[in-house]
Amino acid sequence: MSVDYYNELEDVLCTSLDHVGKGDILLITGARGMDYGAKTVLEMLLEKKTLVKRDAVIDVLNKKIVGMDDLKLVE
Repeated sequence: MSVDYYNELEDVLCTSLDHVGKGDILLITGARGMDYGAKTVLEMLLEKKTLVKRDAVIDVLNKKIVGMDDLKLVE
């Protein structure tokens, strides 16, 4: 098994989108920053993949709790 390491979340998300195709699932996991990661990858999806259901992605971006800048779990 080979593993690629990236210092920046945006770099790995961009590379991952280059490798996913119709019917694939992209799973993003991590201890921190995954709300931001979800928002970022959905925005990248709109830019990179022209056959995506744009209305569905925009609906998730507008209505779901992803990428919330003010999210505080611990004071």
